[in-house]
Amino acid sequence: MPALAVSARYDKCWTVSASTQEGNIEITCRYLLDGAGRRGFLKHARRTRLMPSTLALFAYWTDHNLHSSETRVEAFSDGWFWAAPLSNDQANIAVFIDPKGRTLTQGDLERPYRALLSRSLLLRRCLEGCMVSPVIGCDAAANMAQEPIGEGYVRLGDAAMCIDPLAGQGTHLAIMMGLQAAAVTNTVLSTPTCREIAEQFYRNQVARWAQHFSAISAEFYAERAEVDPSTFWTTRAHGFPSIGNPPRAATTTKDLDPDTRLFWSTNAQFTIAGILIKDRIEEALVIFCRVGDRSIAFLGGVPVRQVAEHLLEPGRAYQIAARLVPYMGERAAVETVLKLWQFRVLATDESERENHKIIVPTQPLMGVAN
Repeated sequence: MPALAVSARYDKCWTVSASTQEGNIEITCRYLLDGAGRRGFLKHARRTRLMPSTLALFAYWTDHNLHSSETRVEAFSDGWFWAAPLSNDQANIAVFIDPKGRTLTQGDLERPYRALLSRSLLLRRCLEGCMVSPVIGCDAAANMAQEPIGEGYVRLGDAAMCIDPLAGQGTHLAIMMGLQAAAVTNTVLSTPTCREIAEQFYRNQVARWAQHFSAISAEFYAERAEVDPSTFWTTRAHGFPSIGNPPRAATTTKDLDPDTRLFWSTNAQFTIAGILIKDRIEEALVIFCRVGDRSIAFLGGVPVRQVAEHLLEPGRAYQIAARLVPYMGERAAVETVLKLWQFRVLATDESERENHKIIVPTQPLMGVAN
């Protein structure tokens, strides 16, 4: 640093061409992490849209009349406003709109941007300030790379997946993705035989993040659509067809009677998958739960493999908890049975009962079974 990566070629290892103040250089590496934003550094990344198209118009202001550090968010019929005061006495002020049906050119964005800001109750006084940057328009639609990881590379941050800004959790997601991409990289480089399961772990994580954050965004849009059923809000209230929403957990307002008879459910199955253990991805027996589309590797702090046989045998809720007590203690055992009931891993309805014998592997398996 400072340097600008220009191009890269791969032949068992990477050769990255970069320009610096001292001239052009070449850097070789075994693995490449692409964190170069929405467009990414590695080209030809096909992407899947997660939410309808959204355009962001933003600029930086001084003398903006925002007298506290809170972020401002305000809805209007055609979109929403966002403003964040910065530490240098400037503020970033943005408008998010649907680009369809609008004639906008990059050289003439200030006029529609100011016209939209004049409609804001929270931010219209910012127009009395000084805009110190040109108005910039950028794609703010949620989408994901179809291949977030491959031979010799992993995409992270916006290069892997962009979430809808209304979710407000982009920084949180970037930190999670960076930590897990680092563990995947460490696993692939240190234990090449685990490459397949590490890569599948990361693909599954990106897909689940896409589903999770798309559902969060859709809930925000649906909440607004109830009081403002305009096209902008209603079209985003149902997410996007490419992302399905998993079944929800059972209501937590109803207590589970200890005498209730529970069965292993058709909503769950044992499988082998990669999980994050410290700084690497390791293979483990997990419960894949269709409710919430999640994999459970630990119950009460205990690996699933140690207690799997006790979950397969039907019994009353208190009996199943009693079987788990020697492994995790009474409180954790009771909480575990309640959790598995809420996520319909253990079912009360005979129609959801899994009748065939589930074989629990006693030895680790290579590869991904799901």
